[in-house]
Amino acid sequence: MPLGTVKRRLHDAREKLKKEMIGLVEDVLKAGAPKEDFGKQVFEILSRYHRPAVPWQKWDEIASKLREIGTEGINGFIKALESPHSRTRGFALRMLGASMQNDEIVEELLKKSLTDSSKKVRKIAFWALLEVMTRDEGKCRELMPYVLPLLTDKSKLIRWSVAWYLRYYDSCVKYVPLAQVVRAFVNEKDPSVRARMEKLMRAVLDTQYPQKESSPSGDTK
Repeated sequence: MPLGTVKRRLHDAREKLKKEMIGLVEDVLKAGAPKEDFGKQVFEILSRYHRPAVPWQKWDEIASKLREIGTEGINGFIKALESPHSRTRGFALRMLGASMQNDEIVEELLKKSLTDSSKKVRKIAFWALLEVMTRDEGKCRELMPYVLPLLTDKSKLIRWSVAWYLRYYDSCVKYVPLAQVVRAFVNEKDPSVRARMEKLMRAVLDTQYPQKESSPSGDTK
């Protein structure tokens, strides 16, 4: 069959699998929380509705309390990330990586939050996932497909951030598909974002397609 047909079917299959896996992970996580009261405690800690913002100086103290509860309070995180209030969802993401020791749970919840309706929440999810990726090159390869769609996010700030910061990490740049960046660049209207995307393209080219040095005789080395 034509190459284009194969690529389209692979894309459709990945999208279908991603939706099914997100639902499956949520079901497993909810079923795995043995004590409901721990989930309630965690949700109460994370809930920011009608409350002032938590000073960053207190984040370590709150994260420490959440670490003591551990995975038994995962339902509280799930409930917080399903809250209609973006401040609660954002604060839950900030505390997630700092307090939850199960990397698999953290990654699944972060990946889901990349499509949150709030651009602030999406940005927090990107930063948290980028931190995971930069600690392990294997994670760069595994998680890059979830991050790259943000290059065409409806928020200019997010497009700018993703294009700007991905280029700083050589371990991750090698897994950025050049074609996907080029498409995002061609469709981008904002000059400042286009400038960042151009720098990302150059970083991808330099990393994945380094130029060969020429000898004085004109031969390439």
